[in-house]
Amino acid sequence: DLADGTFRVKATGIAPSVKGPHGEQLSEDRSIVTTFSHSGFLNYVFLSNYEVEDPTTLPGKPVEACKHYYKYRKEHGLTGTCPSFPFIEEDELKGPFHTNDASEISGNPEFGRSKNDEIQMDEGYYGGTPVFVGTYVKGGATLAPPPTDEELLKTAGYKFKGRTVIELEEGSPNTMTGSTYNAKGEKEEFTKRVFPANGVVYVENAETVNGKLGSCTIEYSPFVYDKNYEEEEAKPYCGDVYVKGKYTESLTVGSQHDVIVIGPIETTHESSGKPTGAATLGLIANDFVRVYHPVTGSGTSNKTSCPGATNQTKSTDLRKWGSLPNLVIDAAILSTENSFIVDNFSCGESLKELTVWGAIAQNWRGRVTLGPGGGGYPHKNYNYDERLETEQPPNFLSPETTGGWKVTRETE
Repeated sequence: DLADGTFRVKATGIAPSVKGPHGEQLSEDRSIVTTFSHSGFLNYVFLSNYEVEDPTTLPGKPVEACKHYYKYRKEHGLTGTCPSFPFIEEDELKGPFHTNDASEISGNPEFGRSKNDEIQMDEGYYGGTPVFVGTYVKGGATLAPPPTDEELLKTAGYKFKGRTVIELEEGSPNTMTGSTYNAKGEKEEFTKRVFPANGVVYVENAETVNGKLGSCTIEYSPFVYDKNYEEEEAKPYCGDVYVKGKYTESLTVGSQHDVIVIGPIETTHESSGKPTGAATLGLIANDFVRVYHPVTGSGTSNKTSCPGATNQTKSTDLRKWGSLPNLVIDAAILSTENSFIVDNFSCGESLKELTVWGAIAQNWRGRVTLGPGGGGYPHKNYNYDERLETEQPPNFLSPETTGGWKVTRETE
């Protein structure tokens, strides 16, 4: 199963036919079906390929120069071109952890919940002194994202083209309400659309609008206002999907461009926030999985300061969505090419805490804040959702890996 990253072997043993005590022919056969898997994105609360700030958001976009791990970057003088940023004491990473790179540490952040959580830093760590509540492991399997998520397009139960907005609505059954664009470039509203039977929704780029060829030409930057929200300026070519809401049935939402979180995404949960039930959600983007954060007084490419910037309220926000303080996301998140990131993370007042119950996997390390006193979310509260060990979102992708296979299920 390519989507789950597993394969199965059925082995059958047959005993020779023999005569029974009454002359009857007796035979026997037994079969065992064994499922093999390797470590995947859903085994970790946090996983990164490179612990480098996403180079597509840096001046000059030094992508090729940064496609190396820490030891190589340090030996070849690339640490300035490809800056990392540290895990800080305010961060909480409650679950298994993996990076193919080395982790920069500031102070004494904690990793893991118990010794059962492996904290895998393939090239070690540097800077500060982490507190390993889990079991620290240096070296191990290389778990890299696949080059695209377009495998999901082949199997999607619902396929949309161009900019799409979805609000998830719990109920019996769960439904989606929102908007998309037709081939004429006209916005179409939809209400109470039942989740697809196979649980997969995919939004692809629109190749033509009203008979005219086009392309998704908007380049994302976390330091300027996102013009893809300005409908009078942007054509609906980009396969972006904007998501919020509540769910009690499993779903995977994939995008050929970006997935943007525009409000809380939650399932049923305990008073502590820990999700309950069997419903899990996947958010998968070819490019960025982003948290919507509009600001006023931005419009600058200077990532270290945003003079006069303030968080936009719904009254001043063009899309009327507003900023999202103390945001909760119950989902498994994957960016195959880029990062999980907060728009304008260095601007505005503090949004306080970003809570994720699930898993976060990304190619490059995405920023959610400038630091303890800056904008964005200075407190990360990332919690591994243990349900992902057995209840996975529909058709969640698996990593390209150098690790070995192990038996995860055996049935006679």
